Amino acid sequence: MRSIIKLFIVIGLMSACGEYGDLVDPTEPPLHEDGDGVVGTLGGTVIVGDQSSAIYGAAAVIPEGALTAPIDVQISEAPNITVEDYPDAQFVEFSPEDADFNQQVILTLPISSSMLKSGIGLKIIMYDAHHNHYSEIAIADLDEEYGLVFFYSGNFGFFAIISGDSDNGYFTDPRDNNRYKWVSIGQQKWMAENLRYQMDGSGCFTDYCSTYGLLYTYYAAMEACPSGWHLPSDDETIIMEAYLGMPEWELNAYQLREGGQVGHKMKSTYDWYNGGNGNNASGLNMLPSGIYYNNPDITGFMYFGKNGYFWNSTMYGHDEAWTRGVYHGTVGVNREHKTLNEGFPVRCIKDDEGGPAEGTFTDHRDVQSYRWKRIGNQVWMINNLNWNSSGGSWCYSNDPDKCDTFGRLYNWTTALTACPSGWHLPSDAEFKEVESYLGMSNADVNSEATMRASGEVGTKMKYQAWWANNGSGTNSSGFTVLPTGMYDADHQKFEYLYSNGYFWTRDEYNTNQAWARGFYSSSVGVNRDDFEKTAGFSIRCIRD
Repeated sequence: MRSIIKLFIVIGLMSACGEYGDLVDPTEPPLHEDGDGVVGTLGGTVIVGDQSSAIYGAAAVIPEGALTAPIDVQISEAPNITVEDYPDAQFVEFSPEDADFNQQVILTLPISSSMLKSGIGLKIIMYDAHHNHYSEIAIADLDEEYGLVFFYSGNFGFFAIISGDSDNGYFTDPRDNNRYKWVSIGQQKWMAENLRYQMDGSGCFTDYCSTYGLLYTYYAAMEACPSGWHLPSDDETIIMEAYLGMPEWELNAYQLREGGQVGHKMKSTYDWYNGGNGNNASGLNMLPSGIYYNNPDITGFMYFGKNGYFWNSTMYGHDEAWTRGVYHGTVGVNREHKTLNEGFPVRCIKDDEGGPAEGTFTDHRDVQSYRWKRIGNQVWMINNLNWNSSGGSWCYSNDPDKCDTFGRLYNWTTALTACPSGWHLPSDAEFKEVESYLGMSNADVNSEATMRASGEVGTKMKYQAWWANNGSGTNSSGFTVLPTGMYDADHQKFEYLYSNGYFWTRDEYNTNQAWARGFYSSSVGVNRDDFEKTAGFSIRCIRD
């Protein structure tokens, strides 16, 4: 197509003036080789054949030979151009006459992520002036040195840079002051960079930590995300893949799934081996960070530059967990389970809104720390209580190491007053609330003396390890039920370690018995039954 093409760069509030306007010298003489140039009041430049200067922090790069005719440059607010939903944008107009774009055009904004305030986002709008049509385009990269980089070729004529967009932003991890970009995908918020938090069980390729992030074992990955974020489950990742266009029949398939070209949408537009770049339409910007193998067959770093991965929190059996992988030679996404001591990157997903979703609490009585998690409208401890009361509690087999791992076992009378200040032993109704929230049917919620399997709530609440006979759960709820066994006070014996786990409620069934919950390696459900008050069960406290 041969016609008059207009290329517009829209500079939002971020780069037009004020705080970010001082980043460059707008008085630098503009350079317009291979074409005529007229500079308006905003100042600026076009780069042709590697000649450059700046337009209040923005620059258009037009390689030599990219245009079939010279260009005329008019840098101004272009008041006759408006884009719906972006009334505050300012425009820079490039008018190549009788010219086609036959090579890539590069747009840069020299503002690094460290210069952006928390919550500030960027958006590119591409406008076809000839057909009066515009559409949003994913950002290719926010480079620490060069800023925003977008590659484009074709006959469209309009680029927009918009600040303050709610679809993406930045946050700082207070543990080490590392700064991360995040991006909205549907109703989810994902980190758009690999985690770089250093901890036991993490490492990286030499000199690549800051760019490609660290690789973590599964157990390290489960603890690695900062407060307010968590390791995504397999289900949460499937939700993201469905939003990006993967067909329903493929979502739960094993290994490579190419429907919707979701891998292409997840991969970055650069650094992939043999031209295997993606278009990053998702904004996830997955990089070819490789993997650290650690198994009897092979040990060491592999596939750097070729493959990119991240862990899911969902276990598969006793010694594997789900992962996602994207590769240089395919447009698909691999869904596969890997052994827990392999090294994979971590991409965190934001917790639900409405206050902190999880944290740590210290019991002032003995300075022991416990993790807690918001589940629905409740806040539960997700460790078993380990307060050594004066009587009526035991370590399994009277072994203190078992208390460190599984918490203590309490009879019902002791359990009533064992929780620390601000917390209490949950009622039968409070257990019903969390069971209902996790998907148990109303009929099952109120059933008694029976295993209630609807919604497979037991599987969602059981931890991914420790359970005998392949009875581990997914722990998708985060409740982290452990197979702690029990103490049979009548026969003075401990039993069912690794097979069963029990929790007291504060509600009596009769004079000698009280309501409790039971979890078993042989079942996906939760048992609601009455037990002798003298039995030794675990305690989960709930916040007042």
